[in-house]
Amino acid sequence: MGLSDYKEVFLSDANEHVKTLNNNLLKLEKDPENLKLLDEMVEPVKSLKSMAGTMGFDQITSLAYQMEKLLDAVKNKKIVLEKRVTNLLFESLDVMENLLDQIEVGEEVDDVTDLVEKLKKIIAAESREKYEKDSTEERKSEEENEKESIKKAREKGKQVYLVTVKLDRDCLLKSVRAYMVLKEVKALGNIIKSIPGEQDLESGIFTDSFQLIVQTKATDELIKNKIEKIPEIEKVTVESYEVSEPKREKPSYMEDRQRELLEKKRERFVRVDREKLDYIIGLVGELVVNRTRVLELSKSLGDSNLKDALEQLDLITSNLQNAVMKLRMVNIKQIYDRFPRLVRDLSQRKNKKINLVMVGEETELDRSIVNVIEEPLSHLIKNAIDHGIERAPDRNRLNKKEVGTIKLSARHEGSHVLIEIEDDGHGIDSRIVRTKAIEKGLKTPQELEKMSEDEIIQLVFEKNFSLSEEDEGTFHRGEGLDKVKSIIETLNGEISLETTIKKGTKFNIKLPLTLAIIKVLLAKVDESIYAIPVESIRENIHVYPKDVKRMQGQQVIHLREEMIRLISVRSKLGLDKGEEFMDKDTAYPVIIVKAGGKKAGFIVDELLYQQEIVIKSLGKLLEGLRGIAGATVLANGEVALILDVSSMI
Repeated sequence: MGLSDYKEVFLSDANEHVKTLNNNLLKLEKDPENLKLLDEMVEPVKSLKSMAGTMGFDQITSLAYQMEKLLDAVKNKKIVLEKRVTNLLFESLDVMENLLDQIEVGEEVDDVTDLVEKLKKIIAAESREKYEKDSTEERKSEEENEKESIKKAREKGKQVYLVTVKLDRDCLLKSVRAYMVLKEVKALGNIIKSIPGEQDLESGIFTDSFQLIVQTKATDELIKNKIEKIPEIEKVTVESYEVSEPKREKPSYMEDRQRELLEKKRERFVRVDREKLDYIIGLVGELVVNRTRVLELSKSLGDSNLKDALEQLDLITSNLQNAVMKLRMVNIKQIYDRFPRLVRDLSQRKNKKINLVMVGEETELDRSIVNVIEEPLSHLIKNAIDHGIERAPDRNRLNKKEVGTIKLSARHEGSHVLIEIEDDGHGIDSRIVRTKAIEKGLKTPQELEKMSEDEIIQLVFEKNFSLSEEDEGTFHRGEGLDKVKSIIETLNGEISLETTIKKGTKFNIKLPLTLAIIKVLLAKVDESIYAIPVESIRENIHVYPKDVKRMQGQQVIHLREEMIRLISVRSKLGLDKGEEFMDKDTAYPVIIVKAGGKKAGFIVDELLYQQEIVIKSLGKLLEGLRGIAGATVLANGEVALILDVSSMI
């Protein structure tokens, strides 16, 4: 067996070590005198170093070696564990995680020489005071040089501009485009500073945007026009620059690379390879379906011995099904573990004091849901930090505790998991939501008058809704919530929010326990059987044709103070375009469904019964078929299509 055969084992162990180090470093930051925590950190770093050395991953080996030396220096009191040291260790862990992701997806790993040199420098410092003094002097020298260059440029009648260039998202040759920009700008003047450095730009080590501080006699319009002629440039801004101006906050290179790699990376295994696990689950699903068929057939034979044997088989099969389904379940803790770092880093960057409280880490969810839910939860937490929690002076003025709180909780409730993200910030003002809804043309004043305060607040989930007056390019409260809602609904879940001015906001998310087996209502349409997920059904009724009205060209019924739009499943699926209600004296079955905040009534030919089903994919040929979410095999061997309620209404 070659070393490549051990790669998955190495990645599994290495990722666990990085997760442990992150968690312990968060604890150590709050309790820097805890020697036990330091010991618990040194061992995983040593393991990372030796494992990476064996596998030939030199970048990880050299980084882990310097991290080990730094931790030893802290343990031996040679270096004080102050903010700059912990930030450097956190940066090292981020880079380590990034390197592991690159190995997993088969990319060439980044060069970590610069970071290794930073670690060596702090380790070699004779004392904390000398390190701080050197760093401060280095920073001051850089600022003074920058100020001097700008002063001299203006004395010579030149202008100093901050040029921000954003490349197309799909740009394949970032380094080439950056080089072309540098060449054009240098032809017009001198580049005082580039962010990131020119070497990084020409190597393609940057996000899709970068900045240049330029001294030139050229006008801002000329600079902009020259750069815009370069292919694959999405946006260029040129503005006057002063040293004292605060630089706009940009995501770090590491954050961008982690986002990029997250799209490529997929969790491959729980304890076994994911494909093997799914194959076993699929086989058990087939067994369950055929068990039901055999039980139905045995009833016609009347053999008591066969009946007893099949009852025992039924019990064993049910237990096997439950056991296999538990293999799909994982603790939500595996995504919870990422949030303390997220809150720590972002609150530090925003100069806010925030405490994250997490409840229900042991709550279990289907692995396929856990893999998807991290992104919307991260978005909601970032939203709370950015725009929910106030800064300390503002909280003091409101007689609140100086440290804000974000509470993340999860719990089981029946066949669902409820997740709540709550902050004690300033809340969302429904008056502002009302104004924005009118400005964006989402609602008319007359429509808003008929809506409750809660219904108005839920408008923040509408597409492209934002409560901010600021320019584009900044993250605002309400922004992106439509995407969060979309992801939740693809998981057959629901999201809503509660808010109170000056007290805070709470997002409530309701998710199914699993997506592999669901309970459905079977209904017949045009001699075929269709399955409607019970989660989407509100009630079943029978409707007489005389009760059906027409409004704006659509059939509707009046049901308990609500106007419900009727949808013919037959017509929607293209089975028949004819008249739905042929017999005026017959009551037709209608299934009232709700998805995405909308209600509708599905007209079917006959209601059958409820049943738990195993979901089957449609395959590549039928994938994406509008109105159909999947298929299942019924007890009689017949295939039933599962209706996609959200796309039909």
